[in-house]
Amino acid sequence: SANTSNSSCTSNSTSNTHHLRGTRSRSPSPYAVQVRADDLVLLKSFDLDPAFGPCMGLTRLERLRLGQRDGLHPSSIIEDLLLNHPNDPAYTHCLWDRSS
Repeated sequence: SANTSNSSCTSNSTSNTHHLRGTRSRSPSPYAVQVRADDLVLLKSFDLDPAFGPCMGLTRLERLRLGQRDGLHPSSIIEDLLLNHPNDPAYTHCLWDRSS
């Protein structure tokens, strides 16, 4: 009976520890940090591409769509990045328009 009680406590304690570990915020991995940095370099090159016109006052996706409408064919990687990060201003807004 005592062993059952101890094993129950141990199990419960382990469960609580696991639960607490799952709620801690974790820093992004070095790989994730590098991927984000690489993504932002690609988006910066899109910002600097004069073929797509000015980027102030437009989101990157709006600018991309205008370019597509005008017959431009940007890299599908740019479109994928923009569609996969719709709520991250570092992805959605050009270098000079981060306040929106």
